[in-house]
Amino acid sequence: MQCGQRRLLPGVRRVRQLAEGARRRGIPGAAVGLWADGRASYACHGVTSVANPLPVDERTLFVLGSVTKTYTATALMRLVAEGRVELDAPVRRYLPELVLADERAAAQITVMQLLNHTAGLDWNLVTDTGEGDDALEGFVAEPASLPLIGEPGARPSYSQAGFNLLGRIVEKVTGLTYEQAVTRLVFEPMGLSDSGQPLLRR
Repeated sequence: MQCGQRRLLPGVRRVRQLAEGARRRGIPGAAVGLWADGRASYACHGVTSVANPLPVDERTLFVLGSVTKTYTATALMRLVAEGRVELDAPVRRYLPELVLADERAAAQITVMQLLNHTAGLDWNLVTDTGEGDDALEGFVAEPASLPLIGEPGARPSYSQAGFNLLGRIVEKVTGLTYEQAVTRLVFEPMGLSDSGQPLLRR
């Protein structure tokens, strides 16, 4: 049965509305899924891309982008639960190579502050460290030029850079690449067999 033809469960009409909204706004393709009452409901719209117009269905894979922060946080918290990472520890316990423009801040920032976006780091560095297994390792060398926008712990401010550093902590603690670690710590235990590299991007 096609994605858009599946019967919607009670209270799941919003799923269909989201796909209809994508159609109205000219979004080439979208898929929405919801698990409720032990059953899956899907709504799909459009094509995978204008250049390669394959129909979107419930098995179409999408690049997650910033939604991947949820996986980074979950992997990190698995390591916390195992006693391998301490949230109140300074980031340098795990990334001694971290250098920031403000040395005092670099020594003070904690793992928790990265996790809850209160480290005082600007939102991101526009730097390309590639897509190889060493991309996060290369990123850790770059924050020396990243401006601080506040004292560590003083206020929240969204930071992609902070989550890149968390991804590197996950790598260092597990001895795995980010993709391998998230697969082992998150995807496999949750049965997410269709998720993974190359779709993962911090």
